[in-house]
Order: sequence, then C-alpha cells, then structure tokens
Amino acid sequence: MKVIRFLSRFIPTMLVGITILYLSLSHVTSPYNVPNIQNLDKIVHFTMYMGLVSVFCFDVYRSSWLSRYDGSILLSGWILAVLWGGLMELFQKYFTEYRTADWFDFLANTVGAFAGILIGVFIIRPLIRRYKKTNKRQNAPILKTNTQSLSQSPLKQNFPIIFKMSPNWFLQNTFSKRTKKRVFLFPDL
Repeated sequence: MKVIRFLSRFIPTMLVGITILYLSLSHVTSPYNVPNIQNLDKIVHFTMYMGLVSVFCFDVYRSSWLSRYDGSILLSGWILAVLWGGLMELFQKYFTEYRTADWFDFLANTVGAFAGILIGVFIIRPLIRRYKKTNKRQNAPILKTNTQSLSQSPLKQNFPIIFKMSPNWFLQNTFSKRTKKRVFLFPDL
C-alpha cells in the first residue's frame, strides 16, 4: 500500500514518460510542411527530457515529506531519466524499422534532463515554497474535528484518498471567511 501511495505522487511524471515512450517508438509523419531545421531532432529530445525532469521536480517539491530528501531524490530522478533516454534509443535501434539510434540524441536527452533539474531547483522549488508560505497564512484551521474517531473509522481504511484531505477541505476550497478571496488548496501542497 505504501508503494502505491508513493507512486501516486509521480503520476504526472509517469504520464510524461509514457508520452515520451509513444513519441519515441511511433511512426509519426507530419501533416504540415515542417521547415528543414538542422538538428531539430536534438532540440525535440532536449525539450522532452527537460520537461520530464521538470515535472519530476514539481512532483518532488509539492509533497512535503519528499522535499526533505530532495538532493538524493533529484539525483536519482536525473539518473532514471538518462537511463530512460538510453533505453528509448536502444528500443529505436532494435525494435523499430523506421527509427535509428543516435549517440547525439542520447546526449541531448542527458543535457535536457540536467536542464530540467536546474529548472526544478531554481524556478519550481522557489515558486512552490512561496505558494506554501502564502497558503499557510491564508488557510488557518477553521473547523476542529475529532481526528482520532476519523482514524479508526472503517471508511478511512477503505477510502484513504478521501480522508487525505483536511477536515475543513471544503471551506478552504471555497471562500475564506477572513479574506473573502477564492482559495485553492491542493492536498499535497
């Protein structure tokens, strides 16, 4: 159950990885006349893996308990992205007839993954920290409930995702009574 909960935090990253898998192995023909830009393929590889690792960084920083280990998790995410890029190149070489493997594609994947780490550390992390800081000030607890009775409830055992949200989730996601502003609260942030 803990593995499923851990992996559920990385659903956006997995969707981007599956999209890269599809785009890397499918036979895509452009319906439009694309201008012949030199090394356009390398730019696409760079962008895909930069996006993959940027989304991974977002997933790490939005869950508060993962962000404590962000250095080792980001390094392992970068290594996994580089391995995924190498695996895609091998798949293109051995499992498709219309694609070829290229070392420069692999290099573009690696550099793109590194650029994604830089975006995650220098752009995504400060934005999420700023959001968490302002959200804590705006969303002080409004209701108090007996959390012990909720934790022993058979509903919580059968439907844990519902009880992952705070008891005053509905009030926090509508209008704050103190500020009269619309407030959106993500359960993981």
